[in-house]
Amino acid sequence: MNTKKFFLTLVIFTAAVLIAGCSGSDADPMKILPVTVVPPVTYPTSVQPTAMPLPTKGPDWEVVPTPTPYHKVERVQQVQEVRAGEVDDNVRWKEYLQYRSMYRGPYVHDVDIRERYIITALDKASNPILDAEVTVWDGQDKLWQARTFATGQTLVFPLALGASQTSEFQVSVNKDGLAYTFTMPRWTQESWVVKLEQYSSRQSRINLDVLFLLDSTGSMDDEIVALQSSILSIADQIDRMRPRLDLRFGLVTYRDRGDSYVVAKVDFTGNVRAFSDRLDSIRAAGGGDYPESLNEALHVALHDMDWRSDETARMIFLVADAPPHLDYPQDFDYAQEMAIAAANGVKIFPIAASGTDDQAEYIFRQMAQFTQARFIFLTYDTPTAGGGGEPGDVSTMNVSSYGVQDLDDLVIRLIQEELAHQGHQQ
Repeated sequence: MNTKKFFLTLVIFTAAVLIAGCSGSDADPMKILPVTVVPPVTYPTSVQPTAMPLPTKGPDWEVVPTPTPYHKVERVQQVQEVRAGEVDDNVRWKEYLQYRSMYRGPYVHDVDIRERYIITALDKASNPILDAEVTVWDGQDKLWQARTFATGQTLVFPLALGASQTSEFQVSVNKDGLAYTFTMPRWTQESWVVKLEQYSSRQSRINLDVLFLLDSTGSMDDEIVALQSSILSIADQIDRMRPRLDLRFGLVTYRDRGDSYVVAKVDFTGNVRAFSDRLDSIRAAGGGDYPESLNEALHVALHDMDWRSDETARMIFLVADAPPHLDYPQDFDYAQEMAIAAANGVKIFPIAASGTDDQAEYIFRQMAQFTQARFIFLTYDTPTAGGGGEPGDVSTMNVSSYGVQDLDDLVIRLIQEELAHQGHQQ
């Protein structure tokens, strides 16, 4: 494994904390909105393994009853910069559709996203509305129900949701009891903007829930060590950032079936020291083959974490270099989970480390595109055949053109762009 991969999670976590303060919130947890994409996944029978019992979750970390007081510490030695690129497949839509059509890699759960509509909710001052409820009706059937992102938007993919042959949908946009309903004809225009003339967005303190979804198999040991050693050293920078955010961190870490645990989690907390204490107990091990139990981990990240229910920007940073197992019986399905994330206003930002193959890239890009996020990938001077190399501007990903910058700067920029839609400026 290339030594530059050592710093991947360090710079990602640094980027997240650099933009915010870290006081927690006691808001009620979010009730997860259900959604189903079609067709339901049926993997080839030829790759089905011998039946195994459902995996068990890993050890539970106790919540610290009294947060450890924060103490400034000396900053750790400066690490070598990591370079990364990113692509927004929703912006480069035609190129993304062509990439999908040309894919000839291993099996994936393909979701038909060719028919796409972008619905944007604005308040009376034309500001994007966070957590507006958008409902799309296919006759008498509810086709899609979702919370809007900080952009005020949600994406609708009728073919992926099993829509009928109807020529139009009824759409309702609701926020705090104020609603607007309209008819959306199919195949006429892609973007629809709704303005709630009687609603004013609250430009108060913004909630931000950031969850790290981390592969903790043996190959990821360096990333885990970097996280454990860096959090306290960068905590002093949080207090100096203005304006503050109501920020919480959470963690879901995963391995594979047959390991000492499959999925474990650290609940959301606004206390960096308490979060660091939980990270200290994580050790990398297991994961003998290439794919891992990402399906179950993503399910836990969405259903078993107490995401805040309203006025919250929600982001998952998936740190991985391998696809989910698609050959396990009695497993969850990443395609269903990414749709649930989108419906509940959770963006998934995959970070593809060295060694990411074509199948992993395709699946990571599915997650980012469906949740209106970005696909991020490390870049190198001269990538080796197995991935990795010295930091540079070259990638082995199937992207024709992309911008490159230091990874920490890149992640900071993406988070700031998301929050800027809600009037949060650095």
